[in-house]
Amino acid sequence: MNLPFELNYFNITLAIGALVSFLSAVLILYQKSKRLANQTWFWLNVFVVVWSSGYALMITTQSFEIASYSNHVLHAVAIFIPVLFLQFVAAITKQFEQFKFRIILLYAIALVFVGLNPSELLLTTVKQKFIFSFVSDAGPLFIYYTAFFSVVVVYSEYVLLRAMLKARGLYRSQLRFIFFATVFGFAGGSSVFFLTLNVDFPPYPMILYSLYPILVTYSIIRYRSFDIRSIVFRSFGFSFIIFVTTGILAFSTALIVMLLGIESIIWISIIMAVLVSIGYRPLRSVIEKITKSFLYKKSYNPDTVLSDVSDETSSLQNLNQLLSSVSHIILDAFGTDKISYALINEEKKVTVPFETGFKPGVSQKIIQSRNILKTMYKQFSNKPTIQVIEEMKIMFDNGEYMPGDPKLLNELYENDVALIIPLKEKDQLRGVIAIGNRKSGDPYTAIDLRTLNIATGQIAIAIKNAVLYEEQKQFNATLKKKVDEATADLRKANERLTQMDQSKSEFLSIAAHQLRTPITGIKGYVSMFLEGDFGAITQEQKIELEKMYRSSDRLTRLIDVFLNVSRIETGRLELKKEQCDMNQIVDDVVSDLEQQAKKKNLEITVQKPDEPLPKIMADKDKLHDVIMNLVDNSIKYTQKGWINIRLSRSKSLFSFEVRDSGIGIDPSEIDKLFQKFSRAEAVFRIHTGGSGLGLFIARKIIEAHGGRVWAESEGKGKGSSFTFTLPIETK
Repeated sequence: MNLPFELNYFNITLAIGALVSFLSAVLILYQKSKRLANQTWFWLNVFVVVWSSGYALMITTQSFEIASYSNHVLHAVAIFIPVLFLQFVAAITKQFEQFKFRIILLYAIALVFVGLNPSELLLTTVKQKFIFSFVSDAGPLFIYYTAFFSVVVVYSEYVLLRAMLKARGLYRSQLRFIFFATVFGFAGGSSVFFLTLNVDFPPYPMILYSLYPILVTYSIIRYRSFDIRSIVFRSFGFSFIIFVTTGILAFSTALIVMLLGIESIIWISIIMAVLVSIGYRPLRSVIEKITKSFLYKKSYNPDTVLSDVSDETSSLQNLNQLLSSVSHIILDAFGTDKISYALINEEKKVTVPFETGFKPGVSQKIIQSRNILKTMYKQFSNKPTIQVIEEMKIMFDNGEYMPGDPKLLNELYENDVALIIPLKEKDQLRGVIAIGNRKSGDPYTAIDLRTLNIATGQIAIAIKNAVLYEEQKQFNATLKKKVDEATADLRKANERLTQMDQSKSEFLSIAAHQLRTPITGIKGYVSMFLEGDFGAITQEQKIELEKMYRSSDRLTRLIDVFLNVSRIETGRLELKKEQCDMNQIVDDVVSDLEQQAKKKNLEITVQKPDEPLPKIMADKDKLHDVIMNLVDNSIKYTQKGWINIRLSRSKSLFSFEVRDSGIGIDPSEIDKLFQKFSRAEAVFRIHTGGSGLGLFIARKIIEAHGGRVWAESEGKGKGSSFTFTLPIETK
């Protein structure tokens, strides 16, 4: 495709610059259209677009008329660019009112140059220079045009530099970013003056002009600008590495060629390629280490900081020592000398247990601010991250943000507070850390904030632990004093209780034995009457005798329960271990209780593993009693539905589980089921005759076998399950 003009570095650069400036103008105006700095930046870039387009058209066209027209248009708008830049600087440094008269005067002078534009006093004509068919040619007054442009630009940069040196933190970083970007931008754009003044210097630096709108736009929109030092150092470091390694490899190639007398370009290229492939990586590694040693010697390693904080927070329990130690790490790593902790105690009051660097009384004054606690909760509810005070202040001053307490924000800013970091533990605000500005004036970078955010998470937990430790120490001291005062009485009472408990157990054992003999006799005689050993009995007599037999049987079981409790409490529970077939024990229990279940229309199912269960060493009778008790309870407290018994094993454990669709258990009552004389409320209402000892005895028997027993239920009306496990011992 044949174009009516020739593309080259210069017109492509100007076209890119015009496009970038246009996008910058639109983006900035859209971002905050009522802000003076944004409006001025918009018009500055509009004029730059016209200048850039006009210059590109002038050096590209083959028409004298078009080139001449473009020449006058671009110079008519270019004279306003430095004045607009000064207005932008005055606006962004908040000095517009101070510079207002000067800016108006400069606009008037610029209009004078616009009036002179059509005459040959300013621009004579356009003619061929360098590679261009048409370039501006200066008239006798153009030197004053150039001087006006340059002086206003230099003065604007001076104003910007002075404001930058006075600023601090984020604002300083923003101004510094704009300063360096515009210095390079104007240096690139002003390079076109040389050809106009007939100085043989082509405008190669104009590429710089096309980059600066991007950088300034970013700085205006984003308060947290790039880390300038990092960018400069890395750029310099990379350039230095490339320069040195390339120089060493080139010198090595030249030396080899000279020593071997090689003149062939092919062989020289091969030698160079071999040296690059072999030597570039190790050379670069060595030079990187050297540059890092002096370019980054003041930087910190986030991993090291976090590791140091972790070590201190995990080893220190005293609150003052903890805060002092982690503060030293933070102050040293981030180059500041101010830090303060404000903690919220159990009474919802804010205290300052540790601070250093801030003016005396500042922290106390701030925490005594009206509604300080309410403000803290509200602020971190809206923005639950690190609060960058200067960033918030800039946004507040620009009308882009309304803090919970503007007065408090100003106090923090005026007292050199840079960051307010929340101390949270399980999403609960426990306090804040206030950190001052860096001594270097540099802002805290995104990496700094991430590092502090992680570190303060550890610190928050450590502070809570330290506070609990202090409270525990105080409680222990108070408790010890009270215990010492009451020790004598408690010892006597304990001895009395021990004697009473022993007497009770002995009485229980004696009473149970004394009752067991007559009850056994009564059961025997009743059984003989029922079997007709003493002659025929009437149906009415039989019914009453059966009631007597059942009551005697229930009383016998109750006596056995009391005897078991007595043995357990006196340490006389003996296990007669033998090899037990758990399948058989379960089958016996199910057989004994099957009729009882059928009377209530309950379905009993037994699940057994595919592989046979091994026999285990256990007390067969006592395990039979435990399983009987658990299954019997399921039948008693299941009105309709089913009962499922499940046997299983792992490598080392046997497991028994009985699950039912019964009345269920309130989860809050499960823990007390296995205690002595304890019964669930719903259970007591359905079956009032229980002793409250069955599950207690079952637990003691299972624990005596080295096992564990527990209950589970999702709540009332949702059934329950009782499970115990036993170690598999075959010998």
